[in-house]
Amino acid sequence: MIGIDLSPEEFFQLMPHKEPMLMIDGVIEADPELDSGTAFYIPGRRPMAGLNPDGSLPVHIVLEVMAQGCAAILGICRLLRNEPPMDKGLLLSVRGFKTCCTGSLPQGKKILITVKRELLENGFAVLTAEARFSDPPEETGDYAPELLSVARGRFSVWSSGAETDGGDGETGLQRI
Repeated sequence: MIGIDLSPEEFFQLMPHKEPMLMIDGVIEADPELDSGTAFYIPGRRPMAGLNPDGSLPVHIVLEVMAQGCAAILGICRLLRNEPPMDKGLLLSVRGFKTCCTGSLPQGKKILITVKRELLENGFAVLTAEARFSDPPEETGDYAPELLSVARGRFSVWSSGAETDGGDGETGLQRI
């Protein structure tokens, strides 16, 4: 994994979403060989569509936070490989989505989104993603690792503008 040191302004330039729809605050680390890494989001840090009046994040919005985390990791990995950015990207499906929380996620608690690529072919990718608190919320009392988990799922995405010769050269696999 490579540590990522981009200013918020540099990072926001890479993201297709703009405020108030942008939900990812940055990328901590990425592995361009495996298209994997960790992004983060802090509820209530800046104005965003979908937040509760108290700045907390409704748990159903975590799905979009995770999808944007997938896009951020893939985009940073392309940048680290000196590849051009994607032209377009679409979330096609989410499978096996499970959340361990109900209600809302507290304002100011950092959420880490860990992404790993499972499949990549012709602009289509399947990624596993997990959202976790970076540390337990105060309401949980004693520390227990299972209390850190917020949600997990498998995300299918498609992108255009990816290099067609970035794969093995024989099967037409490409990087996105």
